[in-house]
Amino acid sequence: MIDIGEVFKQHAQFNKQLAGLKDEMKNLESFYQGEQRRVAQKRDELSTYNPGSVQYKKLEEETARMVSDLQVEMALKQKNIAEAEAKLYFNTYNEITQHVAEFAERYGISLVLRHNNVQMDPQKRDTVMQGVNRPIVYQQKLDITDEIISMVNPATASQSQRPAQPGRSVPK
Repeated sequence: MIDIGEVFKQHAQFNKQLAGLKDEMKNLESFYQGEQRRVAQKRDELSTYNPGSVQYKKLEEETARMVSDLQVEMALKQKNIAEAEAKLYFNTYNEITQHVAEFAERYGISLVLRHNNVQMDPQKRDTVMQGVNRPIVYQQKLDITDEIISMVNPATASQSQRPAQPGRSVPK
């Protein structure tokens, strides 16, 4: 059994790249807020002209173009970030499953099931529902999550890696 969510949470390289994408999104949001202030200034400037004047119409068109361009630019940048995030999850999941397959083959494990180690909290409905819907009700010492975390984080694995012993249910 493996807690994939925990492996993602402990995966150092994945988390570093995900933090970079989150920073990109924060920077994008800051940029967007600054541009919104510029649009607001243009709209305030509109009030200094007569609604029928040439200057008013010109500034109104410029403001509308700014808003439209900003919306398109933001949508494209958000889409690019979302695609990069999806690709990061995809690549990381594939890496994890490769490690699981390698580990399973090494120790003669024929089946690895996904599970969730999140403890139920009676005050939080979502954790209770996750617990109730777990396909695995009971298992003892069949969790390979820590071993896979060691495999995806080789720099820290040498400090905490436990030697595996073939012939046992799962090394711990």
